[in-house]
Amino acid sequence: MPVYVHSPSRSLLLPESIAAQAASVTARSRWIAYRGERLLALPHDLETARSLGDLVPGPILHYYDWPGRHEPFEKQRITADFFTRHDRCFCFNEIGTGKTMSALWAADYMKRVGALRGAVPPRCRPFSSSGATKSGNRSRGDTPTGLCTATAPVGSECWSSRSTSTC
Repeated sequence: MPVYVHSPSRSLLLPESIAAQAASVTARSRWIAYRGERLLALPHDLETARSLGDLVPGPILHYYDWPGRHEPFEKQRITADFFTRHDRCFCFNEIGTGKTMSALWAADYMKRVGALRGAVPPRCRPFSSSGATKSGNRSRGDTPTGLCTATAPVGSECWSSRSTSTC
């Protein structure tokens, strides 16, 4: 039996056969009757998609407007959905499959829904306190001043306790 996506209410409708796996996911679920069937209604958001995995489609596939000059290929949509479902992941797509745009769309979607508060390139260094301006002066290594807003000291653990690297 299929999983229904109700776009106006941004909810998922799951049949009883797979609802047992989803009932423990969220307290925001409720049972409804739809076309003579008993279905579990869940919010269609990143939390639910991450919890249920491949049982449900990702919300980026239904509610994102895919801004930019070009319409994304199906492979890019699937890759962006993969990026939104996993906090840390590797992407081993072939050359020329649009990995960069998929990552940018995923980051933009996550920022729009509030799942991503900010992103700073990992090689970024803090501003120098010497009063350097955004005119191209360099400070601490090869990062141009004014392009970076990192505040963590060099060598400290970056941005969260789940980080796997240091600045």
